Amino acid sequence: MARRRCTFLIPAYNEARRLPATLAAIAEFSASRRLRSEIIVADDGSTDSTADVARNFRARHCRVRVLCLAHRGKGFAIRRGICLARGEIIFLCDADLHESIGEVIRLEAAIRRGADIAIGSRWLNHLDCVRAQPLYRCISSRLFNLLTGGILGLPFKDTQCGLKALTRQAAAQVFPLLRLDGWGYDSELIHVALALNLRVEEVGLRLVHEYRDSHFRPVADGWATFLELFKIRRNDIQGAYGRRGPGTITTLQSVAPSSLPASTAHEDAA
Repeated sequence: MARRRCTFLIPAYNEARRLPATLAAIAEFSASRRLRSEIIVADDGSTDSTADVARNFRARHCRVRVLCLAHRGKGFAIRRGICLARGEIIFLCDADLHESIGEVIRLEAAIRRGADIAIGSRWLNHLDCVRAQPLYRCISSRLFNLLTGGILGLPFKDTQCGLKALTRQAAAQVFPLLRLDGWGYDSELIHVALALNLRVEEVGLRLVHEYRDSHFRPVADGWATFLELFKIRRNDIQGAYGRRGPGTITTLQSVAPSSLPASTAHEDAA
């Protein structure tokens, strides 16, 4: 299959209501820029019609691929979905960011300037969401990023932003080393990238999240994500993220979902 210029990877768990608008926004964006894009929806074991919504979506400039997985978490869904990506630039996008898709232009510009990975930031230069976060989300986000900086030494103001971009080459180096299945995958991704001496650039974005139907539970998931920071630290000490020598970069295809048991994952092409 011909490689497309960019891939939009959307991890989705019970996103049948919010996903259609985001798929349409990506299609409209691709058409406006005449991009040949692909959209990969990594369905994290949804119990609603998320997979059917993605399969039934049609757009002239986009091909949609649906990866159905057992429910294990956002990090697991992204790791498996990234194996299918054929774009030169891969955008990681939450399912509720339909009003903010145009912000990927800022991330793409950072990649064109030489960044291997561009991470969106809601707090850089005080660019907050257009639609204000609930106070508890704002406080928990700021606190988590302070803890992340202290525990892992990450020099960024917002590691958890739901919009990121990376080159295909960076994905091939980083993702085979990732271990976390849950919400802490963002911190692990950035930590491993820095350990591999990749260039990570933080880019201020204006994002509009739709917090209704959010699956993130501030107390339970926030605590679990905090504990995952120590798992990252432990993995690092044990050498799980060790630097690789020349010629040892793993290709995305070598860890493709086809290696999973048939009962665990399967891909549909829309």
